[in-house]
Amino acid sequence: MGILLAIIVGVASILNLMYGQNQPIQYLLTVLSVISLIIYRGKRTKRVHYNGYGQNYFTIGFTICILSFVGTVGILIGFLFHLA
Repeated sequence: MGILLAIIVGVASILNLMYGQNQPIQYLLTVLSVISLIIYRGKRTKRVHYNGYGQNYFTIGFTICILSFVGTVGILIGFLFHLA
């Protein structure tokens, strides 16, 4: 559910940037992006072993949620500083 919400919010943020440029809607989309991070219930990292040592990588689902959050916050900052 969190991944689906993150994808919808990310697409809506891009469409808001391209066509709407409505700052109050971007506030709502940023809050929804934070909610998608909170309700994500999947595994956040995966441990991978290479030649005797291990590394932790983000899973694909959690990466989608993080990228959605970073994108919506970036667009909101652009609106706040009149860059968009």
